[in-house]
Amino acid sequence: MKIGIGRLMTASAIVFCLALVGCREETAARTDMEMNTLIVGTWVLDDGPLSLYYMEKTYAPDGTSTGFLLNRQTGKRMEFTSRWQINNGRFTGQILTSSDPALPPGAAYSDQIVKMTKNRFVMIEEGTGRVTYKHRKHRFALF
Repeated sequence: MKIGIGRLMTASAIVFCLALVGCREETAARTDMEMNTLIVGTWVLDDGPLSLYYMEKTYAPDGTSTGFLLNRQTGKRMEFTSRWQINNGRFTGQILTSSDPALPPGAAYSDQIVKMTKNRFVMIEEGTGRVTYKHRKHRFALF
């Protein structure tokens, strides 16, 4: 079976367009208002299968959140609730309730937001300088 040059060029153009669309960078939020809108939903902090911790946290529009932190080595799971806000590109918050004394109510956190898109959330932790990467949790559905 012979493939004509026209079909080969068409197929090449389609593959190129699909690759170009697939490599497109997501638009990052630029303002606190955009970030406050994008953060709503469930995010996962997971540095891979060799990471000691896995965390899921769901942010509500009213500035509250719920989540859990799982120690993969011990299997210990800490449930928590917190209050959060984004102001001048900083993500700050305070623990409200916790199932473990290692994460005490009243503990505060503050991080510099590096980049937030619809599916990625990158921050630098104040004090430690650790860069954290969160991705949006997606649910699988057939409908």
